[in-house]
Amino acid sequence: MNNFIEKIKFLEKSLADKHGAFYLFCIVEIEDNQGQWDIVVSADWLPASESKAAEIVIDHVYDFFDKNDLEQLGRVIVLRSDESFISRVSEIGDSQLFDIEINGLSIKRLYVISSQLQTCKNKNGQNVLNLIKKLSFEDLYCPPA
Repeated sequence: MNNFIEKIKFLEKSLADKHGAFYLFCIVEIEDNQGQWDIVVSADWLPASESKAAEIVIDHVYDFFDKNDLEQLGRVIVLRSDESFISRVSEIGDSQLFDIEINGLSIKRLYVISSQLQTCKNKNGQNVLNLIKKLSFEDLYCPPA
């Protein structure tokens, strides 16, 4: 599993280096589909068309994953930056979540690979997530690193 997660991290880094940062990049194992990981992405540089956006990610997947790894992947889910799923995952603030429900979706495991909100710090170096639980994702501006 650790090798799989490392490959996912390399995939995210490769895409971010080539195109720009993600609002959210995570993998999710849905309760009803155990053993299959969905890649969830959100970035302002992704095309508005979900199929074209997913295609960009899928094209890079083949650079990092062998046949055994590909069998563990389900689908690529593309979300807009204002989707409540993103703000909910960011609110929770952990990089690994187990047996949770978000927006009515039962999730067995979720691993956050990158999240713009998680990396935002105030001038004192404190993680913004710990300070702004009541604000929504849209209320924040986090300049790219």
